[in-house]
Amino acid sequence: KFEAWIAELARTNDVTIQYKQQYKADNLTKLEGSPWWAAMGRVGQSLSIEHDADIFSGATDSRWVRCLGIPCLGVSPMRNLPVLLHDHNEYVTVNGYLEGIRYYEQLIEELANVAA
Repeated sequence: KFEAWIAELARTNDVTIQYKQQYKADNLTKLEGSPWWAAMGRVGQSLSIEHDADIFSGATDSRWVRCLGIPCLGVSPMRNLPVLLHDHNEYVTVNGYLEGIRYYEQLIEELANVAA
């Protein structure tokens, strides 16, 4: 709707729009039935960590990989911390860092054994 409005606005004002970069988020990775998402869930359960499916507000290369039809999932195992990824004064506590290492140790093993 927004793009249609912009296009109409440009047309009625004799303005040309040229996008330097345009991304259509119509190729999101499906979580249902994903063996990778299930593996992440198993690790979360074993560590009593609840996973939230969310879209990272910053830019990652995964959006371009998804455009090639390759599913992508990302994870930031930082619980009880403010979401400051790529923000000003980004930090991780020592306990959060160590917990993240334990999470990744289990996650790597679990993902390495996914039959996909």
